[in-house]
Amino acid sequence: MDICPTEYTRLVASIANKFRGVHEFEDLMQEGYIGLLEAKKRYDPTRGVKFLSYAYHYIRKYVRAAAYKNLGNTNTEVELQEEIHKATPKYDKYGSLGIKECLSTLNSNDQEIILKRAILGMTLQEIGNERTCTREYVRQLESKIKEKLKKKLLLRLGGF
Repeated sequence: MDICPTEYTRLVASIANKFRGVHEFEDLMQEGYIGLLEAKKRYDPTRGVKFLSYAYHYIRKYVRAAAYKNLGNTNTEVELQEEIHKATPKYDKYGSLGIKECLSTLNSNDQEIILKRAILGMTLQEIGNERTCTREYVRQLESKIKEKLKKKLLLRLGGF
């Protein structure tokens, strides 16, 4: 399959633009093009999926990885940053510093769950076994913790 990367500039730019406040736009565009080329390598037209739909996921994966590389962010922080970025234009003003401050306000149990999930990469089941509870309960706790963090960040950003 022959593709010209410039045909997909608008797609790459739209994805890179979502991470603009986290990293340099031009670098994100370059990573997006690398994702596009990776998608081209792996694309199988016999599977019945349009190339554009297939490429979107690779482009986003590469752009997202570049945006958060070298920032020392955990997956949970990245997810929260993306949600906050969508919610408000004031995000760029505070960035990951605000998230780290909000994480430090959590109680020790909540911090432990976030640490084990995001940094140590433990599964819900593993944490549940340690705490002698079900993985569903741990998932619910994690969800509540993320909601707390989201509220704290939104308050910090000006009450959105």
